[in-house]
Amino acid sequence: MADTEEVNFWPHGAVFALAALATVLYSLVFLWVTFLIIRHRAWYFLAIAFGAAIEIAGYTTRSYSIKNPTMLVRRQSSRSPPASRPRRPR
Repeated sequence: MADTEEVNFWPHGAVFALAALATVLYSLVFLWVTFLIIRHRAWYFLAIAFGAAIEIAGYTTRSYSIKNPTMLVRRQSSRSPPASRPRRPR
């Protein structure tokens, strides 16, 4: 029973279509803002383009995690943590 049970990270019903739509919309915003920055040489607006790129990465990860919820789980290592070395006396 535990093998077939899926893990759900979203406490609500996350919708793939909305996450994909947000990815596309932020991609368009990123391209448009980048075009305007280059055209008008307004380099101080690079922070907005950077923010749009971060949003694209976030919504892409969200889309991926909706379709593959168990792929983002960090697996526990079977190895024990390294033993701490004793300190040398001063």
